[in-house]
Amino acid sequence: MNQQADADAQSALTILVPEAERLVAPFREKYDPSAMTGMSAHITLIYPFLPPDEIDALALGKIAECSARFAAFDFSLTGPAAQCFPGPIKFDEKGRRVWKAKGEDILRKINAAREALAVVQSRRNAISETAH
Repeated sequence: MNQQADADAQSALTILVPEAERLVAPFREKYDPSAMTGMSAHITLIYPFLPPDEIDALALGKIAECSARFAAFDFSLTGPAAQCFPGPIKFDEKGRRVWKAKGEDILRKINAAREALAVVQSRRNAISETAH
């Protein structure tokens, strides 16, 4: 990747929906730029998410921790929400609240963990400075 591409890079927090891929792949290949990058059928929770250089072991660990707390559930994309395809399919208000809450919970946990890590690092630095 060149420097400009690195500067323009963004990330998204998504849930992959492989069951939908065979149904939507022909449309996504034609209309969805993310399909060209190899992103399969998905639900976007947060976009943009974190800057790519901030997606570290801590962030990935918090995503895994939060995701493990959510029980699997069935959903369908039918009715008026699905009528806008090939554009992004929008959930109804209840669906948006559920999915948005999941994404925001993950982001809160990542930020809280980073803040706690910064406090620990600051204390270590202060102890190290007073020891010298």
